[in-house]
Amino acid sequence: MHTRIPPTAGIVAGGTGQRFGGADKGWVRVAGRPLIEHTVNRVAGQCDPILINANRNLDAYRALGFGVFPDSDINNGPLAGIETLFHASLADLLLIVPIDTPLLPTDLANRLFDALTASADLAIVRTPAGPQRMHALCRRRCLERLVAARAAGLTSVGEWQADLHCAEAVFEYDTPFLNVNTPADVANVEKQLEPT
Repeated sequence: MHTRIPPTAGIVAGGTGQRFGGADKGWVRVAGRPLIEHTVNRVAGQCDPILINANRNLDAYRALGFGVFPDSDINNGPLAGIETLFHASLADLLLIVPIDTPLLPTDLANRLFDALTASADLAIVRTPAGPQRMHALCRRRCLERLVAARAAGLTSVGEWQADLHCAEAVFEYDTPFLNVNTPADVANVEKQLEPT
């Protein structure tokens, strides 16, 4: 039985925001607050420390009080951001989440930890819609294959994970993992944030 130690959280916020007209998605406002604040609040009780991968507005991200780490090769996709976070982290376990899922479960890290068998390299979320590969609890040993995958020209998170032993934590609902990819998604997510 392994000991439960809070993992480091790595928030991937370095994307180009093409479907938001090039805006930095971390600062897109949902229910009056930027996405980065929603995401930080969701993972803060689960992880320590929190690291942010960002390539723009670095001072604004740093003002939140967390370590901020830009990619060495900007605009090279989420694998570059994940590698950056691995290099920035000293922990054996790294919880990877994207910037654009502000409804994240507050027990995400625990659920993934429970799914992570001794032989698994990482655990990812699975919902009725399928695997949510950007929501993953990764062992440090995943970094070696990530570096190799990028050197081989791979750009997809799924391609990298296909070469790893991947466990799954099954969630019954898709809602906690709704992405804010376009302005139209903002209203949809805001409805879920409204008090019942």
